[in-house]
Amino acid sequence: AGIRAGIPALVVPFLGDQPFWGWRLEKLGVGLRTAPRRQLTAERLADGIRRITTDPAMRARAAELGARVRAEGGLVRAVARIEQVAAGTWLPRQAVNGGASP
Repeated sequence: AGIRAGIPALVVPFLGDQPFWGWRLEKLGVGLRTAPRRQLTAERLADGIRRITTDPAMRARAAELGARVRAEGGLVRAVARIEQVAAGTWLPRQAVNGGASP
């Protein structure tokens, strides 16, 4: 949600794929990951918040990525795909072209 809004994100991973997404946002330069929840301290959290709110380059990258995410219409595309699957009209790409890339 933060990236879609075009603002840097601070990820405190505690479940599932959150460590990956924290790493990915950090790698893209649009956010930071903190220590896992059990190792998080007030100082680490404050430092992360300070960094994402004061780094102009990170804010610019997040704004640019947010504009790209909003422009791709992912929610509309996902709903259309779900409706196709539910109606039985969607075939996986592999079934359509024998697994070859489009």
